[in-house]
Amino acid sequence: MERGVAEGVFDVRSARIASYSILDMGIGVASWFNEGGEFPVDQLAYQYGDMALRIVNAG
Repeated sequence: MERGVAEGVFDVRSARIASYSILDMGIGVASWFNEGGEFPVDQLAYQYGDMALRIVNAG
């Protein structure tokens, strides 16, 4: 995260908070995800990836 910020790839106020947010999303999904449930794995992975990029303001 800090390297991405230093290289201008990410734009965040706090690399630590952005990192924690993305980690929490990844850990949290394990508590509710159910294979065969409402969201297919590939759709969920795409949406989580998109949200992670938005958190770091990757352009």
